[in-house]
Amino acid sequence: MEIITANIQDVPELLELQYKAFEGVANALNWENCPNLMQTLDEAYSEFNNYKTYKILSDNNKIIASVRGDIIENSLHISRLMVLPEYQGKGLGTLLLRNIENDMPHYRAWLNTCKQLKGNVYLYTREGYKPFKHEKINSHLTRVFMGKGEK
Repeated sequence: MEIITANIQDVPELLELQYKAFEGVANALNWENCPNLMQTLDEAYSEFNNYKTYKILSDNNKIIASVRGDIIENSLHISRLMVLPEYQGKGLGTLLLRNIENDMPHYRAWLNTCKQLKGNVYLYTREGYKPFKHEKINSHLTRVFMGKGEK
């Protein structure tokens, strides 16, 4: 599958992907007010140019997976790694993660996920990320920050 750079015209479809990818996660974790489900289209448009966003298209040219990143002081911040539920488990997340790491020069990469999302933590650990900080989201959820490379 080909990974290509998203453009501003992709924002509505990226937001739809975001809702679909994070809805099941939020429900499984009983996470009311999950920020990824509360973002508006206007907010998505306004922040799009702050990141470089990659996408994978299906055979019928629908976005099925995406990731975004930005470089801050030679540190790559990776966020919104998302795959449509029906395409999960096929290696698309790994492909996107490796692509963004290779395409955006950096000394260190970091991201965050919910500690309770064992599949996410496993993927990031397998790809060389190590936890460096934990932060309570609410009484039953913890965000784990994971990094890779020089500190």
